[in-house]
Amino acid sequence: MSIQRSIERAIATAKAKAKEQAAHPDLSVPVQAHQRAVAETASGAAPAIHRKQRYAVAQPSVMSASFPQIDFNLQTCIQNRVLIPSGDPALEARGAASYRMLRTRILHRVRSSGWTAIGFTSPGPSEGKTLTALNLSLSVAREKNNNVFLVDLDLRNPSVARYLGVTPPHSIVDLLSGAVEAKQTLFSIGVDNFLLAGAGASTPDSSELVAAGRHMELFAYIASISPQPLIVVDLPPVLSTDEALVVAPQLDAIFLVIGEGTTRRDGLARSVDLMSEFNLAGVILNKSRGVGQDYYSGAYDAP
Repeated sequence: MSIQRSIERAIATAKAKAKEQAAHPDLSVPVQAHQRAVAETASGAAPAIHRKQRYAVAQPSVMSASFPQIDFNLQTCIQNRVLIPSGDPALEARGAASYRMLRTRILHRVRSSGWTAIGFTSPGPSEGKTLTALNLSLSVAREKNNNVFLVDLDLRNPSVARYLGVTPPHSIVDLLSGAVEAKQTLFSIGVDNFLLAGAGASTPDSSELVAAGRHMELFAYIASISPQPLIVVDLPPVLSTDEALVVAPQLDAIFLVIGEGTTRRDGLARSVDLMSEFNLAGVILNKSRGVGQDYYSGAYDAP
């Protein structure tokens, strides 16, 4: 069975579950609300960003706030295939069109559904989730009317800062451990409408830190400074640790990134099954050579 067929079967399973939930709205909606409320209460974290509040916050633009600027390393970005402005023109030409299409499809879902926070995960390592989240965030920021916040919560293997060749002024680990406030974790790389929070080194007790829920303070702070933010969260691989499952209830949607020639069919099936109780919004096939791209071949909506 090809990986394309595996994707189709995975999406069909997700659609069937969505239809079952739609047939019993009185059950599905309260359960989801209860799960989120329990997660917030247990963690003692700030309340989630509820949809009715998301587009009613009248606050200054994020660009009027003061955040540290850490200049990206251009050669490091080129080496890691980051589609940074003023990077490699040939690289941008090959990748920009693909990410524009991915951006358009995801932003349509974001705007029509009122999403604020979306996450990217994968079954295992080396499948391209971090690069997909990073390049997508940069592509969305280029639209100029979107404030994008990329949060690296893959604390066992934090890669966003490394791909950019930067060192965060304060690690997000400091926030999770209570050493700094949410505002102190955000920084700029000089790209308009784009702020980041991440870590520079692996954290062995990352599961316990994430379970404490203090990342929700960062989400709440972002909502207070930007009326229509898009929070993009780079999550750990779903089969490697439980952290993606811990954060998933606090996000509006999850996208599963798989790599052609990398992802095993059984790994894909297990990942879809684990994420089925959350809003699995799409599967992104990465590293496909069949369409002449070496970034991704498409986002398959689910459901």
